[in-house]
Amino acid sequence: MFSLMSPVVTLLVLAVLAVLAIVANVVGALTVVAVLVIALLVIALLGGTLSGIFTVALYRSATTGDAAPSFPMDTLNNAFRVK
Repeated sequence: MFSLMSPVVTLLVLAVLAVLAIVANVVGALTVVAVLVIALLVIALLGGTLSGIFTVALYRSATTGDAAPSFPMDTLNNAFRVK
């Protein structure tokens, strides 16, 4: 299952590398910043894609009662809970 901890850890590591690169030299800093921007774009794209896939599976489950093979029916039934 997708977890937000891995992007957070990745961003923290890249932030530390950025600080070290800034101290070391400007070219290294620019390289780390470019990698950080690319990593953020990949994380945003992956998050949006996974959210869309889950939304479609949830809609399919709600309208037809069928679950997609990749999603257990329990997961879809518990997506919304009564408080």
